[in-house]
Amino acid sequence: MLLLFISWCYIFLTSFTLGFALSKITRLNCRDFAVLVFLGLFSVTIFAGFWAVFGRINVEFHGVLLLINIIVVLKFKSALIGAYRRFYQQLSAISKSLRGFLLLMGLLLLAQSAAPSRFIDNEIYYIQTIKWLNEYGFVKGLANLHFFLGQTSGWHILQSAFSFSFVSENFNDINGFCLFMGNVFAVTKLSDFKRTYPQLIIGLMPLANVVLFQFSGVPSPDLAVCVFAFIVFYYFLENFENGTSEMFSLIFIFSIFIAFIKITALPILLLPLVFFIWNYKKILKRSIAVYVIGVIVFTLFVLKNIILTGYPLFPSVYFKEQLAIAYAVPDDIYQFWFNKQKLYDFVVLKSEFHQLEISQIFIKWLLYSKSDSIFNCAILVLLVCIPFLLRKFLNHKAYWILYGVMVIQGLFLWVTSPQYRFILQYVLFFTIIVISCFVRNKKTATALLYCSATLALIGFIFHWKASSTDIIRYNTNSSAFENTIFPAKVSNLHATYQPMQTGNLKYNSPNNTFIWATGDGALPCLNRKQELYFQSRLGYIPQLRTHDFKDGFYPKKITNK
Repeated sequence: MLLLFISWCYIFLTSFTLGFALSKITRLNCRDFAVLVFLGLFSVTIFAGFWAVFGRINVEFHGVLLLINIIVVLKFKSALIGAYRRFYQQLSAISKSLRGFLLLMGLLLLAQSAAPSRFIDNEIYYIQTIKWLNEYGFVKGLANLHFFLGQTSGWHILQSAFSFSFVSENFNDINGFCLFMGNVFAVTKLSDFKRTYPQLIIGLMPLANVVLFQFSGVPSPDLAVCVFAFIVFYYFLENFENGTSEMFSLIFIFSIFIAFIKITALPILLLPLVFFIWNYKKILKRSIAVYVIGVIVFTLFVLKNIILTGYPLFPSVYFKEQLAIAYAVPDDIYQFWFNKQKLYDFVVLKSEFHQLEISQIFIKWLLYSKSDSIFNCAILVLLVCIPFLLRKFLNHKAYWILYGVMVIQGLFLWVTSPQYRFILQYVLFFTIIVISCFVRNKKTATALLYCSATLALIGFIFHWKASSTDIIRYNTNSSAFENTIFPAKVSNLHATYQPMQTGNLKYNSPNNTFIWATGDGALPCLNRKQELYFQSRLGYIPQLRTHDFKDGFYPKKITNK
């Protein structure tokens, strides 16, 4: 925990400085220190992403990043001092009870970030994605080694920038920091709640800790999407009727950041579009800088996908044939993953999927998807009930637009990958709106925040005590206080590794574990079960393009299926 706290201090100082610089460049004139930190995280993500096109995100990256920070500090010294003074004033204005809540959540999030993880996606591809970025940057055809590595998120790029792999391999804490700063943003708005209803709604955002806390110990993009989406929703509701170019720029930057982090959140771009159309006379000629930023982010998105998968708009197949990249993921493997994923999400067998009616598939998804059914039912209830609530309590255009975007998000996911995580930001936000209709003062809101912190503490205790599942085996730990100074290892996978070779590829394989799991194995790491499965089922094996890992992998077709 202590080392993670030091890491958080460094991330805060770096992000605040770069966020301040971005605010100056885009003329945002942002005075909220939490938002400045998030703008800094956006800046680091884009810078690190372009860096990864050419090389590893390692010690040399931090040398340049430090130099940029020094230049910004020297150029804006007096203005930065003023920004830090406003930061101190904003914290001082918060009541003691709310500051106590922030202290409690900070300690809980540090403890969760330092504890061993039991998050299955972390063992499948989060760790390996970040390891490849730290050691090689973007690698050509990396998705041919493990398809999930082609899904490299902007959030994993950011975690690789702050994983400090040249010092230790155990820093995996960007989500904890992000959720804490999201809580800070919410508490400052709750503290100011006198004028507008959106301040109360966003002030209750920490109630979402009950759900988001489980994502805070690993670099899951879902948490970042939720936190940043809440900020977009707040500024959209607060400023829709009297929008300014500054507010449009802020909403646009956060929206493209969300889409870059997780492409399934793409419909959120409708919000800045509607905001622009409604206020275009004030915005059109005053937001040139953010249009340029949009082009830069899209360019990075395309470059990343071309290098990793050979698909410029991955996971879409558009323009793949026009580029005809030699190391592109074969269509057979692409179709296997996405069809299999769709069948899994609908909770039906392949034979059932083609025989059942849409309504029957929907019922199985709604009621027979185990623990996910709770969230699936909650989504349906919200979609049905929210219009009645809005008509009675919040019959304003901005709220209806936000509800419409949630419906579009739901339809978008139904035809792609209907997992509740991909619409979680809307479910949580509208749930908070429902609660806010019955909470009218800070005292009650503060009490609810402490209840959420208590539930997060209970979640931490049960998370620590959680045992292995039928799918994956975790290491056991004797004490929850072992990580007071040093954080736990990024992987908690119970496995040993064995060297393997297929053709010209030598790799490390975890023994006796889930077929897709890789853990923290030395690069290149591939589960032998997975390699044999694709070899026998689809007739492909991953091979090195040259003797240099940076030059990547290609799919070799074999005759003996």
